[in-house]
Amino acid sequence: KTNNKNSLDILEVYRNNMQQLLSARGNSIRFGCRLIALKPKQVLALQQRLQQQLFPKYQKRFPAQTIYATGYSVLISETSLGIETTQYQSLVLSTLLIAILIGVVLRSPRLWLLAILTNIATLLSFFNSMAWLGISLNLYTVVLVAAIVGIMVDNTLHFLVHYQHQ
Repeated sequence: KTNNKNSLDILEVYRNNMQQLLSARGNSIRFGCRLIALKPKQVLALQQRLQQQLFPKYQKRFPAQTIYATGYSVLISETSLGIETTQYQSLVLSTLLIAILIGVVLRSPRLWLLAILTNIATLLSFFNSMAWLGISLNLYTVVLVAAIVGIMVDNTLHFLVHYQHQ
């Protein structure tokens, strides 16, 4: 048995929670779920399954409504995968630009070839180590790769310019 005060408290909590779920005009409802420890591809696969299997059932019941799967998890997953795919393109482009700049700074085909081969070997060994250890490209490792490329080129130029002056 509940007394009247407890019933009013429960009703007040229900109203407060419903205000968070209802839009300001009251014409749409938001449902949420927490996704814990899913990788970006898993989140987007779940979103796709919802859109293909679950949403059409509700669309038949409520034809005037549009159903979306959105939220922080979807946003971060799409961003992460977008960065991952463009990272390869930007890595190739930056390697080509760096190769040109190293050639301009060193003005020696032999030193240029040495610098390019060592930098490419370093990048390949880094990516092979990541693959061997099971580390995938994500938002954090992309930043690490960019920092490593910057440090690698900086050290290469310092060493070869110093070597050239000796």
